[in-house]
Amino acid sequence: MKDSWRVDVPDIWVEGLIYNKLKAASVCHVPDCLSSGDILTNQYHATKTFKYVNAQWACYLTAHFVPHQHYHLTLDVIGHSLTTFQSSYEMVSVVHDMIIGKLL
Repeated sequence: MKDSWRVDVPDIWVEGLIYNKLKAASVCHVPDCLSSGDILTNQYHATKTFKYVNAQWACYLTAHFVPHQHYHLTLDVIGHSLTTFQSSYEMVSVVHDMIIGKLL
């Protein structure tokens, strides 16, 4: 499970959508996305600072603030207990697959 503040601009895909597209394209070593989405789109779960950066009373007129939205992501369990491996080779090959998945 992941709880974060995602960048809220149109050109950036949300993380759950990326996992779903990778899975739909049969990319190896990608876990299933069980749940994802914005957390309550009301006033308490989205940043507002970017709206006021150009206000006359703002101290930092040159600052650039990016809007963020509270977001959650839940991925399927993708691990095994260390005691379930038949050999050290099997465990190392799993770590190898994980690294390959991270690089893709």
